[in-house]
Amino acid sequence: MLIQTCSLFRQIPEWEAHKNTFEDYKLRSIQPDFYGRDAELSFPHVHHIHLAQDEHQHVSSRWSNIKQVYYRTHDKSKPEEDYWLIYAYDDFSNNCLLLTIIGDHAHNSQKWRSYLTSLYTSFVEPWITGKLSCAI
Repeated sequence: MLIQTCSLFRQIPEWEAHKNTFEDYKLRSIQPDFYGRDAELSFPHVHHIHLAQDEHQHVSSRWSNIKQVYYRTHDKSKPEEDYWLIYAYDDFSNNCLLLTIIGDHAHNSQKWRSYLTSLYTSFVEPWITGKLSCAI
């Protein structure tokens, strides 16, 4: 499996640390305490991981007692703590492309739908077809 990043992801502060954590998770099955549920989104090839951290990457201890990762999701009464790591997965090549981190209110589809659509058309589709030049 190859883990790549797009140019947008590399604009995130400390993006390399995020990439290293993601690689540990996908390649070595090391589940960090601040990673929650990992699930597909409604766009083909696009997935998200719930994050227990805020916009400044401060890790929260809100999941410290939740051992089953599936149940590590956001508290609906605290949408300001709702952050996702967005990535693409190509099941044919078994490779991943890290796209961005969204939040707060990541579950608010009205707020994020057009942005996710733009990510899909600008990065995911070209990546899947081998035409994305900014992936490293």
